[in-house]
Amino acid sequence: MSDTSICWVVSLGNEAKVIVRQLRLSRFSNEFEYEVFTNKLQSIWLIVSGMSRLETINATKLLQRISNASKWTIWINIGFAYSLNQKVGELCFIDKIIDEKSSTAFYTGVVIEPRMKRTSLLTLGSKSDKKRHLDT
Repeated sequence: MSDTSICWVVSLGNEAKVIVRQLRLSRFSNEFEYEVFTNKLQSIWLIVSGMSRLETINATKLLQRISNASKWTIWINIGFAYSLNQKVGELCFIDKIIDEKSSTAFYTGVVIEPRMKRTSLLTLGSKSDKKRHLDT
């Protein structure tokens, strides 16, 4: 296992499918509530979290534990977001996350200035009924 790894947290199975295929990931285990994938070296990980704040927190904690994530691990959270102000399919960099429940704002760290529109995101607190699993 590598000291430096990449952990992907992806909301929905349909969003994860392309990443799993492109990075040649395979299912890690069937024993978890969430679908977890990794590469042969266990240096790249992906978990399908679901859309709500709580699902994302729980999935991220699980992935941190089973991947043995170090302080050098790169975390990527990717997924569709819905907006009245953005075009469908527009790629945006989220640099401010506002928690719906507490109205608390969190700011992401930026290592490299993104060459895309920067915007904020409002989290959802309730569990989603959207399909979390990959269609295989």
